[in-house]
Amino acid sequence: MLATILLAAFTGAALLLVWYGVNSSVDPWRASRVAFALSVLAFPVVGWFIAVRRPQNPLGWIYLIFPIFIAFGGVSEELALGAAQAGSDVAAAILLLVAVWLNYFGFWLLFGPGLSLFPDGRFPSNRFRWALWALGALLLIMGVSSAVGPNAVCIKRAGAAVEGCFRSVENPLGLVGAESLNDAAGPLLTFVILLTLGVSTAGIVVRYLRSGSDVRQQIKWVAFVVAAAVPLLLIVFLRQDIMGLSVSEWAFTLVFMMFWVGLPVAIGVAILRYRLYDIDRIISRTAAYAVIGVVLAVVYVVGVTLIQRILPIQGSSLGIVISTLVVAALFNPLRQRVQKAVDQRFYRSRYDAQRVLDTFSSRLRDDVDMEEMQAALLSAAQETMQPSYLSLWVREREPDRGNSWNGQN
Repeated sequence: MLATILLAAFTGAALLLVWYGVNSSVDPWRASRVAFALSVLAFPVVGWFIAVRRPQNPLGWIYLIFPIFIAFGGVSEELALGAAQAGSDVAAAILLLVAVWLNYFGFWLLFGPGLSLFPDGRFPSNRFRWALWALGALLLIMGVSSAVGPNAVCIKRAGAAVEGCFRSVENPLGLVGAESLNDAAGPLLTFVILLTLGVSTAGIVVRYLRSGSDVRQQIKWVAFVVAAAVPLLLIVFLRQDIMGLSVSEWAFTLVFMMFWVGLPVAIGVAILRYRLYDIDRIISRTAAYAVIGVVLAVVYVVGVTLIQRILPIQGSSLGIVISTLVVAALFNPLRQRVQKAVDQRFYRSRYDAQRVLDTFSSRLRDDVDMEEMQAALLSAAQETMQPSYLSLWVREREPDRGNSWNGQN
């Protein structure tokens, strides 16, 4: 019941935030921002499933609560913009300070306990518990310090498209002589969040090294999403900031949406143990097709370039045709070789199982002794399936009584 109430609270806050954003007279939301805001709904939905099916695991409740802080923080930002436009400086400053605190605390919940408690709801050790609680206390202190600083409050939406402040208003909560607190608190808030993420990541690594196969499979689900999303984020940012190439707003949005939807889905699969061991197959296929795509792209580009150099006049269309045919001919042989190599490295259990089955099949053609075949079958089942208990029941052949005749001459 409580989980459903929290999910409804976030849904209502998210819809209210979208309504305020779209109808804002200062900086109306674009369609991409609306899509991203609605994609965050994946976290509370997964949190609801976990809270209902694993109520003793605090992660479900954390994934339900932290989006509520983020959503109400966004609503507070929109109200602050409206208050500043209406001339209510005091209300605008207070609402924006509340929004900043809600956003920072929400992200601390996600990057701190939301990651450190994964997947069983317990900290890796007491050291990580006390480190995260200390960072949470420091975040609270920095939040209070930034709120009481006498510096002017910049009224703007976090991550807004417009540059600078919509309006700077005097902080009604500011204390005279607290300028140093305000100057130090701003940068430290972001630093505390990043440090919290670093501590949680270290905790996940420690848990992975100390845990058994099931926990490692659970961690692999989350690691796979992060490993897939981070390179895409880096590519988008490098194209924009380093290489100077323009990147559309939808490109940023789709990459972030992939992360914000994929991460909770991976967490839900891991905690609820739904198709848990499929992650090895997913990693194997992703790595294999990534390598195949890179190799075929290089072959295609090199082929087109070489043919254009040899036949500069008519080589353009001919190079494209020949390179396309070469790529098509190489696809299946390359896929088989790359998949086998990737399985040996990333999907060892499947590779070992296939090797054992091949060995057992060859023995079936050579061995005829029943006891040896039974031992070979048990050994193959043990190596491929790794059961906790294994036994073999062989049905004895009943004597053939069809040819016996007890009658009299």
